Amino acid sequence: MAVELAEAINRGLTELGADPAATDVSRLLRLPGFRHMKYRDGDRNDGAIDCPIVTLRSIGPRYTAVKIANALPKTMNRCRAKGRLSFSKGVDDTPRQRARVVEALGHVSADCSYEIYRDIVWAILSLGWHDCQQIAEAWCKTATDRFEEDNFWNVANSYDETRTPTMGTIIHHARAGGWDE
Repeated sequence: MAVELAEAINRGLTELGADPAATDVSRLLRLPGFRHMKYRDGDRNDGAIDCPIVTLRSIGPRYTAVKIANALPKTMNRCRAKGRLSFSKGVDDTPRQRARVVEALGHVSADCSYEIYRDIVWAILSLGWHDCQQIAEAWCKTATDRFEEDNFWNVANSYDETRTPTMGTIIHHARAGGWDE
């Protein structure tokens, strides 16, 4: 995940009550097994609240950084206005563009090499649409014999907007699959 995106998400979380002093990227991860010490009033001699870091297993949905960011529109809009996030160059969410993406994806087999699979998933996520994750998952499920949900989430969660494929990647592979727009 890009530093700018992580910090934008952290800033967005402050609007929901998170600590505004904890927006830098170093606050993103605490390793299980370590202890988090929260000092009262910022005074290390005032005694600490000892909080062990534990791993929780969730059987619920997983969320990519993009999905979280899209749920925080004020923060993401500020970052997009500054041009700091590459996925801000997404494709306009119009009926025409949606039809174009769906038609193009119909010419790209999800039963492909890992590199093409990853690039197509990342290109779909780069669109920046509120439902791009569902579009990517639906495309992946067209390879019914190969689709595994955990593999999809691993690829989606590894999405890196600093070096991601774009709509052009979808077009390239669709043309290779016989699409003629």
